[in-house]
Amino acid sequence: MIFQYTWQLILDNKKTATRRLINPGEELLDNPRRLEVNDRTKWQVGRSYAIQTGRRKKSVGRIEITDIKKEPLGQMTADDALAEGFSSLDEFQQTWIQMHGHYDPDLPVWVITFVKEATLEDKAKAKRLEQQQWLKQTTLEQHEKLTTVGHELSKWKAEEELHLEARCTRCEGSVTVLAGDRRSIKYSWLMNGNRCLADHPAQMEAERIKRRKLLARVYAIILSEDWGK
Repeated sequence: MIFQYTWQLILDNKKTATRRLINPGEELLDNPRRLEVNDRTKWQVGRSYAIQTGRRKKSVGRIEITDIKKEPLGQMTADDALAEGFSSLDEFQQTWIQMHGHYDPDLPVWVITFVKEATLEDKAKAKRLEQQQWLKQTTLEQHEKLTTVGHELSKWKAEEELHLEARCTRCEGSVTVLAGDRRSIKYSWLMNGNRCLADHPAQMEAERIKRRKLLARVYAIILSEDWGK
């Protein structure tokens, strides 16, 4: 569908309707609601169409038609002009004259409403925004949860994109929040979600001993003659 003068308004999410001249032979039918000419469907509600800046021009996006109706051009309201992407009826009329040479309020026209389909870039931006919002909300929740049970968390530090970490200055444990495709919350070995081990020295020492033994076994395997066989 050609939008020679107004395509940018669609891309900017300012235009959701268009008025078109009624050509000879065009007929509006229902079930499904569609505009036909010479037994060929020109436009149909629910279908997707390319946004073009001119004939044989490359598509700059796509729209899905939500309704088609016929009404006099002069029946437009100020809200209709806004839906067309203009600030006023006068601005719409001036553009109509620029396109068609004159403005006749009694002229019947097709009124087509539509929604812009999301592009891959739009979807990527929406996904990133969702991830950022989840990261922000989750770090707030983790901060409240962990400080309530005695942890004293440092400021959240960005380890990499969509990846934040905070450390407890008391028990030296840490919490990591990742908001990528696989969202997760990870605690390091000294970070206990139910209590700060700094308030439980015996348990903290037991965890350290367990950690040292585990590392010792790993090192023994690495240094053994069977490593890599």
